Amino acid sequence: MSDNLPLTLEDNLGKGNTGLSLAELNFACILCDISSIDDALPKVRDITPLTPDQIEIRLTMSPEILGSFGNILKALTTLFRHMKTREMHALALKEARAPERKAKSKRKSDRMQALCIKEYTIALSAGLKPNQAISEANKRLKAKGHKWASYFIVHSVVSKHGLLKETETKKDEKT
Repeated sequence: MSDNLPLTLEDNLGKGNTGLSLAELNFACILCDISSIDDALPKVRDITPLTPDQIEIRLTMSPEILGSFGNILKALTTLFRHMKTREMHALALKEARAPERKAKSKRKSDRMQALCIKEYTIALSAGLKPNQAISEANKRLKAKGHKWASYFIVHSVVSKHGLLKETETKKDEKT
């Protein structure tokens, strides 16, 4: 074992999955920490690694607390099973909604692009040059409350749809 391994039960187990293998855990310190807990609780007498994924814990307890201890273990087992089921349900629901989210995102993107193109063509029809029309479209979109509007977004949408090239081509034909 290396010298920088966790030395207490809290360091080893209290923070969830520490990423340490069972071979790296300091069982002597864990045993000491567990044994120092209240006398009414079961005493841990030995912790033995069995396989890379399993450990054996030997407990000593009075017969009076055996029933209560069993009920606590049963309740914890039920709780963890319920939590695992909820987690699996949430993951399945997230995966099921993925196509719906993509479609919604695409609809938003299409609407945003349509608004950019509409405002740009209105500004162009008012006789503005392409760069001025992009600025004007951006101003109009912001005035209508579209927080996402920016010169760069309007320019990229207009350029992507070939509208910027069309106006430059028409401008070159006139000269």
